[in-house]
Formats: sequence, structure tokens, C-alpha cells
Amino acid sequence: DAAKANAIIRSFLTKLYNEKLSEAENVLIATLMHNLTRLERINDHTAGIAKKAEELRNGRLEYSEEILAILRDLSGKTMACYVDVIDAFAKKSHADITALTDEIQMVYEHCKALHLERVSNAEYSIKSGTIFLETVRHLSRIASNSKSIAENLCS
Repeated sequence: DAAKANAIIRSFLTKLYNEKLSEAENVLIATLMHNLTRLERINDHTAGIAKKAEELRNGRLEYSEEILAILRDLSGKTMACYVDVIDAFAKKSHADITALTDEIQMVYEHCKALHLERVSNAEYSIKSGTIFLETVRHLSRIASNSKSIAENLCS
């Protein structure tokens, strides 16, 4: 289980941090702890997406092809951000992730406006619209946390 693994790693890093280490080693441990926190948040957001999918299925709610296309596109971009963290570390540059997260944030803002428009026009239920918007928010937060990890690794 991810939470148990994170707790073990955090405990180990805390013990290391309390040892007599060089300043550079303390900075490294602090960076690792920061990244661990970001990974925990990513895990929480993926669990949030799973919960929203379950709500959608249990409510027998469906989305239009337009909404499904947005979710597929955003999911792909979010996954690219997450995967690109390793590339950012290798390249010592997080510019690709920064561009992707900016694009994802723009899509998120567009989705909020789209949601409000569709709800006000009674084009879909508030329940399905809320699930859609919360899923998009989770994807946006995963990308943002991935960017933070990349920035940390590159600094």
C-alpha cells in the first residue's frame, strides 16, 4: 500500500535528517521529503479520480463525446507530465513540464467555464457536471505536483 510505503520512507528520511550530516546532504534529504509529499498528493488525487469514476458508474451517468474527448486529452497530458519528471531530471530542465502544466491549467479554466455554461443551460445534471469538474481538478493537481517535483529535481 502506497501510504504505508510513504510512511516508512518518511520515517527513514527523518532519522537520516536528524543525524550529523553535511549541509548538502541535509538539503538532499529535505528535497526528497518534499518530493515524497508531492508523490503522496499525487496518490491522493489518483484515488480521487477513482472515486469520481465510481460515482459516475454507480449513478449510471454518461458524458458526451466532447466531454470524453476533453478527459482523454487531459489525462494524456497529465500522464505526460508525470512521466516527464524523469526526463526533466536527466535534462536538468523542467521547461517541457512547465509548458504542459500551463496548458493543463488553461484546459481546467476552460472546463470550469464549460461546466457553468452546461449547467446553466441544463445540458447535463449538476451531479455529472460536478464529477467532471472534480476529475479535471484532480488531473490538474497531479500535473502541478509533477511540475513541483521536476522543479525540485532540477534545482
